[in-house]
Amino acid sequence: MKNIRSNFTHALAANHFGCQGLFMHIMRTILLILLLPLAMSGQNLNKIFLLPNSVTTLINTLLIDQDTIVAFGDVIDVPGHFGLHISKYDTLGNLLDYKTYYHPLGKPYYLGSAAGFIKTSDGGYLGVGDINLGDAIVVFKFSHNGDLEWVKEIADSNLRVLYGFIPVECDEGYFIPGLVQYANYDINGAIFKLNYAGNLVWRKDYGALGPTDLAGNIVKKDDNTFFVSGGQNNNLDVSDPNLWVRSWVFEIDSTGTVMSEWRSEKAEKLSSCLIKLSDEDELVLISVKLQFNPPGIGTSLEFVTRKLDINDWHTVWQSSQIGPESSYFGSWQNLEQNPVDGAWDVVGTYQNYLTGFVMSGITAHINPDNGSTIWLRKDTAYISPVININENRLSGIGHLSSGSIIAGGWVLSTEGGDLHQEAWLLKLSSEGCIEPGDCATVSTHDPGTGHGPSFLNWAVFPNPAKDYTFLVPDKELQGKSGKIELFDQRGSFVREATFTIQLKQPVRVDLMGLPLGLYTYQVLMDNGKAGGGKILVGW
Repeated sequence: MKNIRSNFTHALAANHFGCQGLFMHIMRTILLILLLPLAMSGQNLNKIFLLPNSVTTLINTLLIDQDTIVAFGDVIDVPGHFGLHISKYDTLGNLLDYKTYYHPLGKPYYLGSAAGFIKTSDGGYLGVGDINLGDAIVVFKFSHNGDLEWVKEIADSNLRVLYGFIPVECDEGYFIPGLVQYANYDINGAIFKLNYAGNLVWRKDYGALGPTDLAGNIVKKDDNTFFVSGGQNNNLDVSDPNLWVRSWVFEIDSTGTVMSEWRSEKAEKLSSCLIKLSDEDELVLISVKLQFNPPGIGTSLEFVTRKLDINDWHTVWQSSQIGPESSYFGSWQNLEQNPVDGAWDVVGTYQNYLTGFVMSGITAHINPDNGSTIWLRKDTAYISPVININENRLSGIGHLSSGSIIAGGWVLSTEGGDLHQEAWLLKLSSEGCIEPGDCATVSTHDPGTGHGPSFLNWAVFPNPAKDYTFLVPDKELQGKSGKIELFDQRGSFVREATFTIQLKQPVRVDLMGLPLGLYTYQVLMDNGKAGGGKILVGW
C-alpha cells in the first residue's frame, strides 16, 4: 500500500484575519450589534443561505463548541471548482467567520452527506471527506480559529474506492472508520489509524461475510476499547427479493483487533446503524428497517431504536417507529444525546413519493428509557417552482447548552435562475418547536417490540405511474386474496384487479389505456376495505 501522500498545499480563498478581512469583521460586528435588539425578538432559526463569494454552499455536518455552531461542508466559488468550508455561526445563525479551501491541483473535494467532523483535544477540529468520489480519503486538521494545520490524503492503487466517515480521537492519534472496495467490487469495512501528524499508521479490513461491509462511525469507551458501527448486506440492489441486510457492531482494542461483535438477524432487515455509548456498559443504536419494494423505489421509513448491553450483547430494550405518512426514507445521518433531558436526537433525510418527489429533513427525539419516539417531524426549507424533484437534507446535529437542537444540511435551490445547493440551518426546541405554534406532534410508537406496523399501508409505487404500478401489502399476508378498485375524479368506477399475495412480492397493477389524470383506489380484503389512496396515472 502506498504511503499516505502529504505533499498537499492549500489555497485559502477567504482569510478574515488580513487587513481587508479585519475591516469586514469589524463591520459585521457593528452590524450585529445594531441588529441585536431586532434579532433577539425572534429566537427561531430556519434559514437557507450561501456563504460570501460562493455559488454553492452545503453544510455536511456540524458541531457545537461553547454555543457556537461550527459547520463543515462543500463550497463552490465558480462552477466546477469544488472546495470545502469551515464556518462559524452564533445561536441565531448569524455568520461569525468562515474560511474556504481548494485543492492545489484542482481536484474536487467531495465531503458527502455524512462527512466526519469532530472537536479535538487541542481545541481544534478534524474533518474527513473524499476526493473525486472515492479516489482517496482526505483528512483535514484545523486550528480552533479554522486555519488549516495539515491535510493528508489516504490512497491505495490496489483499491477501486475508499471512503472515510465519522472519526474519533484515540491514544496518539485518530481512528477513521470507512470502507474499501476491491477490483472484484467486494466491499469491506475498514479502520484507518492516523497519528497526530496525520500520517497513516495502519489500516485493517473487517467483514467479508457478503459483498458489502461498511464501517460508519466509531465511539470510544476508553483507550483500549472502541465500538464501530456499520452494516452488512449481500446485494447492492435494494429491489432484489433475495436481499438481506443487517446492522453490525464490533468492538476493537487500540491495535484494531476485534474483541467481540454483534449483528442483527437477517430477517429483521435493519440497515447500517448509528451508535452512541449510553453509559459504561450500554450502546444505543438507530437504524432503518428495509422493505422489499419494486425496482427503483428503495427503502421505506420504519426505524428501529435498540439498546445493547456490551458485556453480552443482549437487547436491553427495542422500539420501532413508523413515519408520518406512506413514503420512502433515505437515511439517518447523525445521532447525539440531548444535554438537558438525556433524550437521543437524530437527523436524516426523508422522501415522500406520493407528494411530488419532495425530499425533506427529518428530526426525531427518542426517549432514553425505552427507545420510544417522543416526537418526529419533517421540515422542508425550499420548494422550487420549476423542478419536479426537490431536495431538502439534514445531515448534521448538535445541541446548545439550553438543550435546543441545531440541525444543518442543504437544499436544492433554483433562486437566481440556476440550479445549485444552499446551506440550511434549523433550530428546534427539545419539544420539537421552531417557534411557538410550530411544534412537532407527539408521535405514536410501538415501544419495546421492534415490530411496529408497516409504514407502507397499501401504497402504490411508482406514483406517478404510466403503464403499471405495484401495490405493496400492508403486511406479509401470504396466500390471502383481495382486489384493488380504481375510480376517476368524479367517483366513477374505472377498473379493478384481483390478486393473491405472495410472500414479499408486490402486486402488479395494470394501468394501460387509462387517460392522464388523478385516480383514487381502494384495497378490499376478506374483511372489507383494507386501505387506499390516490395515484396520478399517465405521468
